Amino acid sequence: MASIDKLRKLKLTDLRVLAIEKGIDANGKKKQELIEDLLNSQVPTSVLTPVHNQSTPVINPTPTKSATNVNDKENLPPFHRVKYLPQLPYVKVLFTMIYDFLITRATESGGSANNFKGLDKAVKHHDAGDVKNISHAKVNDTTMYVRALCQASMKKMNYQVFICFSKENEEQHSIDYAYCQCPIGAAQACSHIGALLFALKDLCPQSVTGASCTSTLCTWNVPRGEAKPLPVSAFNRGNEDSNFDPRHSLDRQNDMEKTLTALQGLKEIFPRTGK
Repeated sequence: MASIDKLRKLKLTDLRVLAIEKGIDANGKKKQELIEDLLNSQVPTSVLTPVHNQSTPVINPTPTKSATNVNDKENLPPFHRVKYLPQLPYVKVLFTMIYDFLITRATESGGSANNFKGLDKAVKHHDAGDVKNISHAKVNDTTMYVRALCQASMKKMNYQVFICFSKENEEQHSIDYAYCQCPIGAAQACSHIGALLFALKDLCPQSVTGASCTSTLCTWNVPRGEAKPLPVSAFNRGNEDSNFDPRHSLDRQNDMEKTLTALQGLKEIFPRTGK
Protein backbone atom coordinates (compact mmCIF):
# COMPACT_ATOMS: atom_id res chain seq x y z
CA MET A 1 0.00 0.00 0.00
CA ALA A 2 1.56 3.27 -1.14
CA SER A 3 1.55 6.13 1.33
CA ILE A 4 0.87 9.71 0.45
CA ASP A 5 4.54 10.59 0.92
CA LYS A 6 5.66 7.94 -1.60
CA LEU A 7 3.05 9.00 -4.13
CA ARG A 8 4.12 12.64 -3.90
CA LYS A 9 7.68 11.66 -4.85
CA LEU A 10 6.53 10.04 -8.11
CA LYS A 11 6.34 11.88 -11.39
CA LEU A 12 3.09 12.65 -13.12
CA THR A 13 3.67 10.00 -15.80
CA ASP A 14 4.29 7.33 -13.15
CA LEU A 15 1.14 8.32 -11.31
CA ARG A 16 -0.88 8.02 -14.51
CA VAL A 17 0.49 4.52 -15.09
CA LEU A 18 -0.51 3.49 -11.56
CA ALA A 19 -3.94 5.04 -12.00
CA ILE A 20 -4.55 3.13 -15.24
CA GLU A 21 -3.49 -0.12 -13.55
CA LYS A 22 -6.04 0.57 -10.79
CA GLY A 23 -8.75 1.26 -13.35
CA ILE A 24 -8.82 5.01 -12.62
CA ASP A 25 -9.48 7.53 -15.36
CA ALA A 26 -6.30 9.65 -15.52
CA ASN A 27 -7.16 11.84 -18.51
CA GLY A 28 -6.72 15.54 -17.81
CA LYS A 29 -6.07 15.09 -14.10
CA LYS A 30 -3.38 16.92 -12.17
CA LYS A 31 -0.85 15.29 -9.87
CA GLN A 32 -2.79 16.08 -6.69
CA GLU A 33 -5.99 14.65 -8.15
CA LEU A 34 -4.26 11.42 -9.16
CA ILE A 35 -2.76 11.06 -5.68
CA GLU A 36 -6.20 11.50 -4.12
CA ASP A 37 -7.76 8.91 -6.45
CA LEU A 38 -4.95 6.42 -5.79
CA LEU A 39 -5.32 6.83 -2.04
CA ASN A 40 -9.07 6.31 -2.29
CA SER A 41 -8.54 3.17 -4.38
CA GLN A 42 -6.54 1.65 -1.50
CA VAL A 43 -9.32 2.23 1.02
CA PRO A 44 -11.96 -0.51 1.38
CA THR A 45 -15.18 0.39 -0.38
CA SER A 46 -17.12 -0.15 2.84
CA VAL A 47 -15.21 2.71 4.48
CA LEU A 48 -15.99 5.10 1.62
CA THR A 49 -19.67 4.16 1.51
CA PRO A 50 -22.06 5.76 3.99
CA VAL A 51 -24.25 2.65 4.31
CA HIS A 52 -27.06 2.90 6.84
CA ASN A 53 -27.89 -0.51 8.25
CA GLN A 54 -31.40 -0.76 9.62
CA SER A 55 -31.45 -3.28 12.49
CA THR A 56 -35.22 -2.87 12.94
CA PRO A 57 -37.85 -2.17 10.29
CA VAL A 58 -39.44 1.24 10.15
CA ILE A 59 -43.04 0.65 11.25
CA ASN A 60 -44.38 4.19 11.14
CA PRO A 61 -42.07 6.23 8.92
CA THR A 62 -42.19 9.99 9.41
CA PRO A 63 -42.71 12.34 6.44
CA THR A 64 -38.99 13.19 6.48
CA LYS A 65 -37.82 9.57 6.76
CA SER A 66 -40.05 7.41 4.63
CA ALA A 67 -39.48 3.79 3.73
CA THR A 68 -38.29 4.84 0.27
CA ASN A 69 -35.64 7.07 1.82
CA VAL A 70 -34.40 4.23 4.01
CA ASN A 71 -33.99 1.97 0.99
CA ASP A 72 -32.08 4.71 -0.81
CA LYS A 73 -29.70 4.99 2.13
CA GLU A 74 -28.88 1.30 1.97
CA ASN A 75 -27.73 1.59 -1.65
CA LEU A 76 -25.57 4.71 -1.62
CA PRO A 77 -22.50 4.79 -3.89
CA PRO A 78 -18.98 5.27 -2.47
CA PHE A 79 -17.71 8.79 -2.07
CA HIS A 80 -15.22 8.50 -4.93
CA ARG A 81 -17.67 6.97 -7.43
CA VAL A 82 -19.85 10.03 -7.99
CA LYS A 83 -19.34 13.18 -10.02
CA TYR A 84 -18.79 16.34 -8.01
CA LEU A 85 -19.81 19.80 -9.15
CA PRO A 86 -17.52 22.76 -8.36
CA GLN A 87 -20.44 24.87 -7.14
CA LEU A 88 -20.71 25.51 -3.42
CA PRO A 89 -23.40 23.37 -1.77
CA TYR A 90 -26.43 24.77 0.01
CA VAL A 91 -26.56 22.95 3.30
CA LYS A 92 -27.49 24.47 6.64
CA VAL A 93 -24.88 23.49 9.24
CA LEU A 94 -25.25 24.68 12.83
CA PHE A 95 -22.68 24.59 15.60
CA THR A 96 -24.86 22.16 17.53
CA MET A 97 -24.59 19.72 14.61
CA ILE A 98 -20.78 20.00 14.60
CA TYR A 99 -20.62 19.51 18.37
CA ASP A 100 -22.91 16.50 18.26
CA PHE A 101 -20.92 14.86 15.45
CA LEU A 102 -17.45 15.38 16.96
CA ILE A 103 -18.32 15.07 20.66
CA THR A 104 -21.59 13.35 21.55
CA ARG A 105 -21.97 11.04 18.53
CA ALA A 106 -22.11 7.37 19.51
CA THR A 107 -19.29 5.20 18.18
CA GLU A 108 -19.24 1.50 17.30
CA SER A 109 -17.59 0.71 20.65
CA GLY A 110 -20.62 2.04 22.48
CA GLY A 111 -19.07 5.26 23.78
CA SER A 112 -19.00 8.80 22.46
CA ALA A 113 -16.54 10.43 20.08
CA ASN A 114 -15.46 13.03 22.68
CA ASN A 115 -12.85 14.57 20.37
CA PHE A 116 -12.58 17.94 22.12
CA LYS A 117 -9.01 18.38 20.88
CA GLY A 118 -10.15 17.75 17.32
CA LEU A 119 -12.92 20.32 17.72
CA ASP A 120 -10.40 22.91 18.88
CA LYS A 121 -8.02 22.12 16.00
CA ALA A 122 -10.93 22.24 13.55
CA VAL A 123 -11.57 25.86 14.50
CA LYS A 124 -7.88 26.66 13.96
CA HIS A 125 -7.90 24.93 10.54
CA HIS A 126 -10.93 26.95 9.52
CA ASP A 127 -9.55 30.27 10.80
CA ALA A 128 -6.27 29.62 8.94
CA GLY A 129 -8.13 29.07 5.67
CA ASP A 130 -6.95 25.46 5.29
CA VAL A 131 -10.23 24.30 3.71
CA LYS A 132 -10.46 24.78 -0.06
CA ASN A 133 -11.91 23.33 -3.28
CA ILE A 134 -15.34 22.63 -1.81
CA SER A 135 -17.62 20.74 -4.20
CA HIS A 136 -20.75 18.63 -3.90
CA ALA A 137 -22.63 15.79 -5.57
CA LYS A 138 -26.37 15.26 -5.31
CA VAL A 139 -26.87 11.50 -5.00
CA ASN A 140 -30.68 11.56 -4.77
CA ASP A 141 -33.48 13.78 -3.53
CA THR A 142 -32.47 13.37 0.12
CA THR A 143 -28.72 12.70 0.05
CA MET A 144 -25.80 14.92 -0.86
CA TYR A 145 -22.04 14.38 -0.71
CA VAL A 146 -19.65 17.26 0.01
CA ARG A 147 -15.96 17.01 -0.82
CA ALA A 148 -13.09 19.38 -0.01
CA LEU A 149 -9.36 19.57 0.63
CA CYS A 150 -7.93 20.44 4.03
CA GLN A 151 -4.27 21.22 4.58
CA ALA A 152 -2.47 19.11 7.18
CA SER A 153 -1.19 20.80 10.32
CA MET A 154 2.50 19.85 10.27
CA LYS A 155 3.04 18.76 6.66
CA LYS A 156 2.69 20.50 3.32
CA MET A 157 -0.01 18.17 2.06
CA ASN A 158 -3.76 18.19 1.60
CA TYR A 159 -6.21 15.59 2.83
CA GLN A 160 -9.40 14.85 0.95
CA VAL A 161 -12.49 15.10 3.15
CA PHE A 162 -15.95 13.68 2.42
CA ILE A 163 -19.22 14.28 4.28
CA CYS A 164 -22.64 12.76 3.61
CA PHE A 165 -25.68 14.92 4.40
CA SER A 166 -29.34 13.94 4.54
CA LYS A 167 -32.10 16.40 3.82
CA GLU A 168 -34.69 16.30 6.60
CA ASN A 169 -36.80 19.13 5.15
CA GLU A 170 -36.37 22.29 3.10
CA GLU A 171 -34.36 24.05 5.83
CA GLN A 172 -32.75 21.26 7.84
CA HIS A 173 -29.97 18.77 7.09
CA SER A 174 -28.29 16.07 9.15
CA ILE A 175 -24.74 14.71 9.09
CA ASP A 176 -24.82 10.99 8.37
CA TYR A 177 -21.25 9.97 7.64
CA ALA A 178 -17.78 11.41 7.02
CA TYR A 179 -14.36 10.25 5.92
CA CYS A 180 -10.90 11.85 5.71
CA GLN A 181 -7.66 10.60 4.17
CA CYS A 182 -5.69 11.40 7.32
CA PRO A 183 -4.53 8.52 9.57
CA ILE A 184 -7.58 8.81 11.85
CA GLY A 185 -10.07 9.78 9.15
CA ALA A 186 -12.00 6.52 9.41
CA ALA A 187 -13.02 7.45 12.96
CA GLN A 188 -15.13 10.32 11.48
CA ALA A 189 -13.94 12.74 14.17
CA CYS A 190 -10.70 14.26 12.89
CA SER A 191 -10.06 18.00 12.86
CA HIS A 192 -10.15 18.14 9.04
CA ILE A 193 -13.77 16.94 8.99
CA GLY A 194 -14.61 19.52 11.64
CA ALA A 195 -12.86 22.24 9.62
CA LEU A 196 -15.02 21.46 6.59
CA LEU A 197 -18.14 21.56 8.76
CA PHE A 198 -17.16 24.99 10.08
CA ALA A 199 -16.52 26.18 6.53
CA LEU A 200 -19.99 25.00 5.49
CA LYS A 201 -21.46 26.72 8.54
CA ASP A 202 -20.04 30.05 7.38
CA LEU A 203 -21.23 29.49 3.81
CA CYS A 204 -24.83 29.00 4.90
CA PRO A 205 -26.79 32.28 5.10
CA GLN A 206 -28.11 32.75 8.61
CA SER A 207 -31.78 33.55 9.04
CA VAL A 208 -32.36 37.22 9.84
CA THR A 209 -35.47 38.34 11.69
CA GLY A 210 -36.52 41.99 11.57
CA ALA A 211 -34.63 44.96 10.18
CA SER A 212 -30.94 45.49 10.77
CA CYS A 213 -29.66 48.25 13.06
CA THR A 214 -28.50 50.29 10.05
CA SER A 215 -31.98 50.22 8.52
CA THR A 216 -33.67 51.98 11.44
CA LEU A 217 -33.53 55.64 12.46
CA CYS A 218 -31.04 56.81 15.04
CA THR A 219 -32.63 56.79 18.50
CA TRP A 220 -29.78 57.14 20.98
CA ASN A 221 -29.27 60.93 20.57
CA VAL A 222 -32.83 62.07 19.97
CA PRO A 223 -33.74 64.85 22.48
CA ARG A 224 -36.45 64.03 25.00
CA GLY A 225 -38.44 67.18 24.29
CA GLU A 226 -38.36 70.46 22.46
CA ALA A 227 -35.15 72.31 23.31
CA LYS A 228 -34.35 75.89 22.33
CA PRO A 229 -30.76 77.06 21.82
CA LEU A 230 -29.43 79.31 24.61
CA PRO A 231 -26.12 81.15 25.12
CA VAL A 232 -23.58 79.59 27.43
CA SER A 233 -23.94 82.43 29.90
CA ALA A 234 -27.56 81.43 30.50
CA PHE A 235 -26.65 78.06 31.96
CA ASN A 236 -26.53 77.75 35.74
CA ARG A 237 -23.00 76.71 36.66
CA GLY A 238 -23.67 76.45 40.42
CA ASN A 239 -21.19 78.09 42.76
CA GLU A 240 -18.52 78.56 40.10
CA ASP A 241 -16.87 81.93 39.91
CA SER A 242 -18.34 83.82 36.95
CA ASN A 243 -15.04 85.65 36.52
CA PHE A 244 -12.98 82.47 36.15
CA ASP A 245 -10.53 82.67 33.26
CA PRO A 246 -10.13 79.20 31.65
CA ARG A 247 -6.89 80.14 29.89
CA HIS A 248 -3.46 78.90 30.94
CA SER A 249 -2.09 80.55 34.05
CA LEU A 250 0.68 82.24 32.02
CA ASP A 251 -1.90 83.79 29.69
CA ARG A 252 -4.22 85.10 32.39
CA GLN A 253 -4.27 88.63 33.80
CA ASN A 254 -3.54 88.11 37.49
CA ASP A 255 -5.59 90.09 40.02
CA MET A 256 -3.19 90.76 42.93
CA GLU A 257 -5.93 92.10 45.18
CA LYS A 258 -7.95 88.93 44.76
CA THR A 259 -4.85 86.81 45.31
CA LEU A 260 -3.93 88.64 48.54
CA THR A 261 -7.50 88.31 49.80
CA ALA A 262 -7.39 84.57 49.23
CA LEU A 263 -4.00 84.36 50.95
CA GLN A 264 -5.32 86.28 53.97
CA GLY A 265 -8.20 83.80 54.23
CA LEU A 266 -5.77 80.89 54.23
CA LYS A 267 -3.67 82.53 56.93
CA GLU A 268 -6.72 82.81 59.17
CA ILE A 269 -7.17 79.05 58.88
CA PHE A 270 -3.49 78.06 58.70
CA PRO A 271 -1.40 80.79 60.39
CA ARG A 272 1.87 79.44 58.96
CA THR A 273 0.66 79.74 55.34
CA GLY A 274 3.11 81.60 53.12
CA LYS A 275 6.09 81.27 55.49
